Amino acid sequence: MKRICTALFTVMRLSVKQCLIILVSVFMLLLFAPFILAYIIAVPIMILSPIILMVMGFVNGFHTIGTGEIIEVLKGVVLGSFLAIIGYYIGKSAVKRLTESLKWNISIYKRERMI
Repeated sequence: MKRICTALFTVMRLSVKQCLIILVSVFMLLLFAPFILAYIIAVPIMILSPIILMVMGFVNGFHTIGTGEIIEVLKGVVLGSFLAIIGYYIGKSAVKRLTESLKWNISIYKRERMI
């Protein structure tokens, strides 16, 4: 088993530290996957909640819509927009960091000097 692990590290050109970083990042991704999925589902629904309220008004009649539901819709739109903006900047930063990391790994693979 020790020889197999040594061979894998040699073939992949990974150190033990890099392997641990990869394993920890996969574990963290699995840990945060339910929250990321909930974010992906909830934000568009929050932003589109006025349309849902209008459909509810057409189906059940507009007299069934109270001021409490309108306030909830406004809170949902504001919170959904805020979360969408934050998600955009987090995604933009993650793509930037991923691109830098890939460029760095390619330069190491080609044995070039990193600028």
